[in-house]
Amino acid sequence: MMIIKNGTVQNPYVELKFNGKSSLNEHTEGRKKMTAVNGIVVHQTYSPDAASAMNSMLQKGANSGHFLIDLDGKIYQTLSLDYQANHVGRIHSRCIREMSCTPSELPELERLYKNSAANASRIHQIEQKKPHSDRYSTNADSIGIECVGMAYRYDKYGKLSPDQKDGPGKKEKIYDDLTDAQKQSLKWLTKELSSTLNVEMSNVFVHSDIAWKNPTEAISAKDTIQELQKEEAENTANSGPAM
Repeated sequence: MMIIKNGTVQNPYVELKFNGKSSLNEHTEGRKKMTAVNGIVVHQTYSPDAASAMNSMLQKGANSGHFLIDLDGKIYQTLSLDYQANHVGRIHSRCIREMSCTPSELPELERLYKNSAANASRIHQIEQKKPHSDRYSTNADSIGIECVGMAYRYDKYGKLSPDQKDGPGKKEKIYDDLTDAQKQSLKWLTKELSSTLNVEMSNVFVHSDIAWKNPTEAISAKDTIQELQKEEAENTANSGPAM
C-alpha cells in the first residue's frame, strides 16, 4: 500500500524530482482542495517526451494530472493529492452512454445530445450535480494520470508531423499507443491508488470516454483498465458472502 503524506506519495516507484528539480507543481494558490476521490482518469499529454510535458505541467494554472508516466515507465508525481487538478473538462452523460437514464431525465438529455457539441456545457452542468455514482468523475473528485504520448495525422503514405495538414479536409490526429512499460506502470499505479483511496475500478476511465476529447486519447490504456476491472470482479466473486 502506498503511504500518502501531505498529498505526496512516499513510494520508491514514484519520483518526486525530475532532472534534479521538484516534479511537483508548486503553484497551488487558487487551486481548490480535493475533498473526495471517487475516480481516476487516464490521459495522454500530446507531447513527445517527459521534458516537454513536465515543462507545461509545472506552469501556474496548468492543465495537467497528478501523475506523469514517461515512455520508459518511470512515474512522477506532478501535483499534491491535496489539490484538484485541471484535467477532465466537460463530462458526458454517464447514463446516456451506459443506457441507464431514468424516464424523468432521459427526454432532456436526448434533446441536448441531438446537438451535443453545442450543448456540451449544459450537459456538463446537469451531470456534475448528480451523485458521483451516477456520473463520470470531474476535476472535483478524481485523480488524473498523464501518460507521455504524441498524436499525429496520417495520409496514405503514413505518419505526418504533428503540425502538418493532410489535404483540405484536415483529419483527426491519432495518438500513439502507450508503451508496454507505460502500461505496466499504469496498472501498478492505478491498483495502488484504487486500494489506498478506496476507488472502485468501475470508476477508472480513459479521458476520451468521459469528456469531449480526441477519441484516440489514451485508448490503448483500455486493455489495462479492463484487466484491472476483471481482476476486481473475480476477487469480489471469490470472496463470497460475508459470514
